[in-house]
Amino acid sequence: MKLFISFLLSLFFPQAEFSTYLENELYDHVLRNAAYTSPTTVYAALFDTTASTANLEAGTLTGEISGGAYARQSITFGAPTVGLGSNSVAVTFPVATGNWGTIRYMAIMDASTAGNVLMYTQLDSDVVINNGNQFQFNVGDIDADFKPTGSEISNYLCNELYDHVLRNAAYTSPTNVYLALFTSTAVESEVEGSTWTNEVGSARGYTRIALTATAPTDGAGSNSGDHTFNTAVTTNWGTVRWVAVADGNTLAAGNVLIYTQLDSDVVINVGNTLQFNSGDLDIQFQ
Repeated sequence: MKLFISFLLSLFFPQAEFSTYLENELYDHVLRNAAYTSPTTVYAALFDTTASTANLEAGTLTGEISGGAYARQSITFGAPTVGLGSNSVAVTFPVATGNWGTIRYMAIMDASTAGNVLMYTQLDSDVVINNGNQFQFNVGDIDADFKPTGSEISNYLCNELYDHVLRNAAYTSPTNVYLALFTSTAVESEVEGSTWTNEVGSARGYTRIALTATAPTDGAGSNSGDHTFNTAVTTNWGTVRWVAVADGNTLAAGNVLIYTQLDSDVVINVGNTLQFNSGDLDIQFQ
């Protein structure tokens, strides 16, 4: 008997406002062993009112300030706490030698000129910079949150991605990633903290299975092909409540990367097989 399950693994970054470029790079880096090189330095860029969130999301640099001694400035980020951190050094732009106009947006870039938008945001209020003025972000002004409320990313992965993107501390792309199942005795804090106590046991015919993910579109993709667990043997697996993507196939070891609670519990008894059909596993780095 096969039990067919559909679920959504959601990594939403509503505060950080990731660009499409970064969403796709992170998806591929984590799930498809397509390495994204950690930027050596990241930079703050300023944009006027002709820019838009849609353009910045797409990586279009329309509206970046130019002239008047403007130049992007490097950002030093402090270490993260559960994926959250901020600039540990003030980011000070040159004194304007001409009117820069009205500043409405800032972006984190991977190069001092041109390059790719990584993250972006609209300022709390517009700032007018005229000749002789100087724009500065004080320590702690630029927040980066890789684990906002509602996201289903592990404590391990959110810190690794923060460091990889913002601090040039490389996180190695996993060669393979695997689906793992947890019983109803597991709680979310265990799963997101990579505590494997309540993973389904190996004596029952259970093993993790390799996940093959499709290429992403706007940071979203799914499983390519059906993903079927072994048939339960000898002993019932019990009630399965959680599914996680792990960076190894050794039971009770490795790191949870992303996870979710199933829409409803699934009881797996001897003779049952749990299967996710092609496209059932929607994964979003957005």
